Amino acid sequence: MTTTIEQLNTIPLGQDHPLLEEVQKTVVFDSRYDSESLLGHQILRILIGRSIGSHISEPWMNVILAIGGDPRVPSSNPRYIKWWKSLEPNLVQAVRGWLSKLDLKLFLEALEDYSYSSANYELQRMYPSRKSFLEGMFDAGVISNTRLYLSLDAARYLKRNYDPKHLPNFSTVKDGDKSIIYVQMNGAHMVEGSHSCYLWLYRYLDPSVCVFNYNIDSPTYSQLTIGINNQMSRLSSGAVAKITHSPSGYAWQRKALIALRELGVKLTPKDVLSNEDYIDFKQRYGVREWS
Repeated sequence: MTTTIEQLNTIPLGQDHPLLEEVQKTVVFDSRYDSESLLGHQILRILIGRSIGSHISEPWMNVILAIGGDPRVPSSNPRYIKWWKSLEPNLVQAVRGWLSKLDLKLFLEALEDYSYSSANYELQRMYPSRKSFLEGMFDAGVISNTRLYLSLDAARYLKRNYDPKHLPNFSTVKDGDKSIIYVQMNGAHMVEGSHSCYLWLYRYLDPSVCVFNYNIDSPTYSQLTIGINNQMSRLSSGAVAKITHSPSGYAWQRKALIALRELGVKLTPKDVLSNEDYIDFKQRYGVREWS
C-alpha cells in the first residue's frame, strides 16, 4: 500500500502507467488506508494535488472518475459523501473545473459525430466555429460550471466509445436529436444547443431552474430552451439574447460577444475565433472596440 502511494508520487505528471489500471480496481481503492480514510482517498489527493495548475491528462482523470465519480452531483449523493465530502475543497473545485472542459469535449464530439452520421453538411460547416467559441471560453477562464444534456443517440455514441466509468455525470434530453450544454459564468448563464438551436444568454437564473436540479435528469428539449426563458420571464426577466447561429460575417459570434460584454464577461474575438478567422475578422471589422 505504501509502495502504491510512493509510486503514484513519482510517476511523471500526467503520464499513463500500469499502476493506474491497478488502482481502478474496487478491491484496491476500497481498501483501508488508515483509521480516517480509504486508499482511494489518498489516490484522489495525490493525482488531483499533483495536477492542480495544469490541464489534467486523460489517464489521470479516468482514475479520478473511476474511484470518486463526478463531484458535481448533489452533496446528498452516497458516492459524493463517501469520496468527496472529506476531501479538501480546493481539490474538489479543481476536479469540477476539469470536468467542465470534459463536458465541452464530449458535447463537441457528439455534435461532430451527429453531423457526419446524419450527413448534415450545414452542421459540419458550422462545427469548427462552434468548437473554437466554446473551447476559447474555457481557455479564457470565464467558465465556472457546466451541465451536459445529451440526445439519446449522442448518449449511446459516448457509451459505445468510452468506458462508462470514465464518463462524467450527464443527463439526457428526453425527446428529439438535439444535445444541450448549460454554461455558468460569473454574472452570466448560457444555454447552447447542437445544430439549429438558439444560443440563449441570461444575466440571472433562479435556483428553481431545471439546470440546477439534479433530480430532473431527463428534461425535454423545450424545457431547456423556451421553458427556461418563459420561467425567467415570469420570475424576473427572460434571456438578454437569443442568437441564431448565422455564419455570415461572424454575425452570431459578434452578437454573443457584445451580449456577454454587457453582462460583464470579458471575452474578445481573439479568444473565441480560430487564428485564420481572427485575421479575417480583424480585416473586416478592426478590433479597436475590443481592446
